[in-house]
Amino acid sequence: MDKDKEWERLLAEAEIRKSNREAKERKKKLDNKIKKEKNEARKKEVINKDAANKPLFNLYMKNEWEIHLERLEKYKKSMWGGEVFYVGKRGGIYTIRGNGIRDYRW
Repeated sequence: MDKDKEWERLLAEAEIRKSNREAKERKKKLDNKIKKEKNEARKKEVINKDAANKPLFNLYMKNEWEIHLERLEKYKKSMWGGEVFYVGKRGGIYTIRGNGIRDYRW
């Protein structure tokens, strides 16, 4: 009888440890998710802050296309995907090739 109670106590302790471990794992996953979301928000803030005022700040994501177009209007040049785009006198948008020739995009 005494062994049965000891056995039940050990099983209960093991169950508690298991549930605590699972709770810790869930908490760690949630903390990592929150941390990742904060980093993403910080990146977006930096991009929106720096990119809007620096035409040679390289943009490459599709959701940053609007910032690229705004910079073209404001500064008449903007970097997108490693290439610098310029706005011509008549409104055409072009890049400059290595040999100095303008390559009009649209």
